[in-house]
Amino acid sequence: MLHSKKDTLTRLLKNPLVASVRNDEGLDAVINCNAKVVFLLSCNILNVSEYCQRISDSGKEVFVHIDLVDGLASVPVSVDFIAQKTCASGILTTHTNMIKRAKELGLLTVYRIFLLDGVALQRAQRNITSNRPDFLEMLPGMMPSIVKQLTGYCSVPIIAGGLLTTEMDIRAALQAGAIAVSTTNPDLWGDLGLEAHAK
Repeated sequence: MLHSKKDTLTRLLKNPLVASVRNDEGLDAVINCNAKVVFLLSCNILNVSEYCQRISDSGKEVFVHIDLVDGLASVPVSVDFIAQKTCASGILTTHTNMIKRAKELGLLTVYRIFLLDGVALQRAQRNITSNRPDFLEMLPGMMPSIVKQLTGYCSVPIIAGGLLTTEMDIRAALQAGAIAVSTTNPDLWGDLGLEAHAK
């Protein structure tokens, strides 16, 4: 099944808060929140399909962090498993080989990068250029100047994540050019009256 990047962008324009779920309590909370897009950060091969279906049934689009699915390895056939056994729209990953396979299968891709230093930023820029993910999740997301630098460098929509703990942090990331922000904090999953900045 082919998934539409345009549909995901439309969802993020309506609500630029991505609910990131890492435990059962978060799963229960995300079902009733206003977020339109969900990142599933913790599951295993026995429950990933059920979790994706519950999230999807609540009217939300779900992306599975494939690197964190207990029981799957960071090999391309794991992407086939997600494509065949779940209703996920796409995957999050730090591995470029997984992005390539997901694109072949019609899944959307979120390339997750950890910007610890200038070397990591240069590596990320090379990988973005060569792999063309649909979205980029930048961690930590509380660096508006780096968000701005990345949005100036590439046309891939950026989702800022990690260490965004207040509404002010979220607004700063969006004003710097992020299309959305991801957070595991259910208190921030509500409608804060935020506007996304489409690329």
